[in-house]
Amino acid sequence: MVPMQSYSFNKSGAFTVTLADGQIWAQSDEDEVYHPARWRKPASEMLVSIAPNAMHTFNLTVAGESRFYKVRRIH
Repeated sequence: MVPMQSYSFNKSGAFTVTLADGQIWAQSDEDEVYHPARWRKPASEMLVSIAPNAMHTFNLTVAGESRFYKVRRIH
């Protein structure tokens, strides 16, 4: 698990997450419709893990949540 440094939402509700190690991940376009994030806690209180999935995709999981989000690395 890695702490979040920050997160933001675009106008359609998809998120972009910056991790404490500098990696930046964005929610996949097709995932934002089915799995909107409703985070309210400060990013510094949230721990995430990112794991590879099929077809060169990745799943982001937030500690304490049962769902996962499909993401792509942008930096």
